Amino acid sequence: MEHCGNSNYKEGDRIYSLREPIEHGKKKERLWKPHLTFIINNGNVTEMKGFRNSKPKKELHSYILKLLESPVVKHVVGGGYKPQNNFSLHDLDDALLKALLRKKPDIDKENDQHDHDEYENDFDDNENYDDEDEDDR
Repeated sequence: MEHCGNSNYKEGDRIYSLREPIEHGKKKERLWKPHLTFIINNGNVTEMKGFRNSKPKKELHSYILKLLESPVVKHVVGGGYKPQNNFSLHDLDDALLKALLRKKPDIDKENDQHDHDEYENDFDDNENYDDEDEDDR
């Protein structure tokens, strides 16, 4: 994915990655092209990134929606590295967001400050973080 993944691991973190199988080279070697990485901790979705820590593309929203509708997800909290690049529930089309909120009315915790405090400054306290490598994350 060309990012750090989960360098600031917390107990209970699980990384979910959407990857596409592709054939590479003359021998048709199977590789997995990464598109999304989401970190979920005890049902709370924290980081939600696309390739190279970018905001996930709109064409991937249907896959994101399937994950959010699954029993694995209880709340979308946000936070982590470059939180402004996270997928947000409010990136969904209005109709999709309304349908999701009907199924899971308590999923949206992005604006609840008390839920953000734990994740907001994940990388600020990381002594091993090097600003010079920021674009390589």
